[in-house]
Amino acid sequence: MHLVFKGFLACLMLLFFTGCGSKVTYTIKPTPLEHGKSTYVINELNLHLIEQGKDITNLTYLTQEQLAESFKHNIASQLKEQGIYGNEYIVNIDIFYNRVFNIGGNKLNKPKFKYDIRILNKNNELLASYTIPLSTTKYSYFKEIAVNTEISTFNRDVEDEPEDVELISKTIAKEIKEIGK
Repeated sequence: MHLVFKGFLACLMLLFFTGCGSKVTYTIKPTPLEHGKSTYVINELNLHLIEQGKDITNLTYLTQEQLAESFKHNIASQLKEQGIYGNEYIVNIDIFYNRVFNIGGNKLNKPKFKYDIRILNKNNELLASYTIPLSTTKYSYFKEIAVNTEISTFNRDVEDEPEDVELISKTIAKEIKEIGK
């Protein structure tokens, strides 16, 4: 019994830390980037869309290009909201976004995603970079229950995907704000 409890705790800790954290690598030290003060503009956003289990006849979801534009718009909006939007530094982002469908290929599960962020100066010199491992969205407690209920009842669809894009974008903007000394 004691061994089972230890195994349960190990699994619980693994679940808690899945998708958490990454370490920023600074290529110029000391970094010129200032935590919460430096301003950023998105130069490049490359989206790599994978659709897992999609009904190929379902054309209601955003295309890769449309989804990339949605991410770019949302991240820029979040940078503005965080007070760090400007042209002091350049941000290049690669997002690997796995749109996961429920059985039948028309309704959504939570997406799986990972991303790479690179921050450059105006001379295109890399100043900082980081990578987030494969993750999924995690909402506040009651919202998380509502989302999981929608998924389990096959009611999460194209109208709900913008919530996931917004949450991921908000997270990216907050992480960028935390970069620097």
